[in-house]
Amino acid sequence: MPMDIDKVSRKLWATISPLVREYNIDLTLLIRTLSSRPIKAIWINKQAGFNPKKIETVLKELGMDIRHLRGESFIYYTPDNPNTPIFQTGGYYIAEVVNSYLPFIWRNITGNVLDIAASPGGKTFLIANIYKGRGSIISNEPIRTRRRKLIRNVIKYALDDVRIAGYRGEKFPITCRFNYILFDAPCSAIDLLYKRPKEVLKNITRIKYFSSLQKKVIRRIAELLAEGGELIYSTCTMTLEETIDISRSCIDMGLKTIPIRSLPFKTSEAFDPWGTHPELKNTLFILPTENYHGFGGNIGLAYIARFKKEGKTYLQERCDLGIKYKDEKADTRYASHAYKKIMLSDKTSIDAIHLDINHIIKLMREKEIEYTGMDKNGKKLIVYGESPMFLAEKISNRLVI
Repeated sequence: MPMDIDKVSRKLWATISPLVREYNIDLTLLIRTLSSRPIKAIWINKQAGFNPKKIETVLKELGMDIRHLRGESFIYYTPDNPNTPIFQTGGYYIAEVVNSYLPFIWRNITGNVLDIAASPGGKTFLIANIYKGRGSIISNEPIRTRRRKLIRNVIKYALDDVRIAGYRGEKFPITCRFNYILFDAPCSAIDLLYKRPKEVLKNITRIKYFSSLQKKVIRRIAELLAEGGELIYSTCTMTLEETIDISRSCIDMGLKTIPIRSLPFKTSEAFDPWGTHPELKNTLFILPTENYHGFGGNIGLAYIARFKKEGKTYLQERCDLGIKYKDEKADTRYASHAYKKIMLSDKTSIDAIHLDINHIIKLMREKEIEYTGMDKNGKKLIVYGESPMFLAEKISNRLVI
C-alpha cells in the first residue's frame, strides 16, 4: 500500500520541525526522498585479500553501473542491485551510501577499538578494513538475536582482528581503555522510512527512551576512552533529542569536539539551539535532499559527531573521589587489569583482554558449565556460567566476554 505522505508529514513535523526550519527543508520532499529505495554502497573486503579494482572490473562486466566514491579506494556505489555471488561469498559488504563516512574520518587506526552497538556489523567491517593492528577490535551487541547476525558477518567476511562481546552498552565493563570507540546509536531511525514506515512512526513516540538510553551509554563511553582517545557518535535520525542534545551532553562531560572534514558528501553544520555550546558547529548532518542530485538517488540520512578525550572527564574525577551520582555509581574495577587467556574444556582458548577475575566469575555463575582458566601468573582457576563465552566454539574463538 502506498505511503500517505501527508499523514507521515504531520506525525514527523512535531519531532523534526526545529531542524526543518533551521535548514529550510521541504518536508514533503524530504519524506519522498527517504521513502524511495536508496542507492547502495559496495565496500570491498580488502582485508581478506580481495582486490578493489578487480572486483570493480568483474561487476562492470556483469552489467552493473558501479561508481567509485571519491577519496577511498575500496568504496563504490551503485543504483543497481549489488547482490551477486561475490557478495554472497564475502567479497564485499552492501550498505547505504551515507554509512561510508567512517574511513574518511579515521584513517590507519591502531590500538584498542570498540564498536559498542555493532549489529549487523557494517561499521565493524569498515573498522577492520582500515585497522593497522597493535591492539584489538571489540564488536559489542547486547541483543542476542542481533548478535547472531553480527557473528554471521564476522565469519562471512573473515574479520580475524574482531572479537565479539554481548554487554549492554551502559554496563560495558571498565576493564581496559580504548583508543577509538564508535557509537552508532539506537534511535528513531527516520532513515529507514523506505523500509519500515510503521516502525519509524512508532519510534518517534519513543524519542525520550532513545535519548535517555544514548546518554547512559555515552556516560560509560566517556569512562572507557583512553586519554587522547576518540569517539564517533552517529545516528540515522534528525530529532534534536537524539542528535545535537546528545553531543551537548558529551561536551558537558568534558569531551572536546573535533571538526569533520573531507567527507565525499554535502554536509550541513549543526547549530546550537540553546546558545550555550558553540562547539556544536563541529558536528554535522548529511541530508538526503542535499545529496540527491549529486548521487542520483537517496543516499540516506545521518548525524555525525567526533570527540576527543583530553585528560579525565568530569564523571571520572567524581568516580575517583568516590562520589556517587544519581545515574552513575563509582566503579571499583579501575584497578584490576590482569591479562587472562580463558581455556575452554575442549582445549581451545580465547583471549579475554584485561578482564578482572572477580568479574569473570560473576558473569559465569548463571549455569553450571565448567571452564578452566589461567591468570597471567599461571594460577589455575575454575569459573562457572553461560556468559557470552558459550558462543566461542561457534565463531572460531573470536569471542571476548
